[in-house]
Amino acid sequence: MAEALNRNNGKIIPQTPITAFVVTDEVWRRPKVESVTGLACSTIYLQMKNGTFPKPIKIGERAVGWRMSEVNAWLEQRTADREDV
Repeated sequence: MAEALNRNNGKIIPQTPITAFVVTDEVWRRPKVESVTGLACSTIYLQMKNGTFPKPIKIGERAVGWRMSEVNAWLEQRTADREDV
């Protein structure tokens, strides 16, 4: 089983599907997603509606966030699409 470094206290913890998500995949709120992608809020939601941008996950009663890995994969795909042209 793989091991991962716990960010809180630097201890090595066994990597399970749950700890893998917690340790390696952050959840970004909308301002961070806008900053990283360069997209405006309205563009993010329009692209989500069109199925061309990852949908957020619900993280609270009135809060959502995007998985960092999904946003980064979207950016990588955009780069790959650009290189194919």
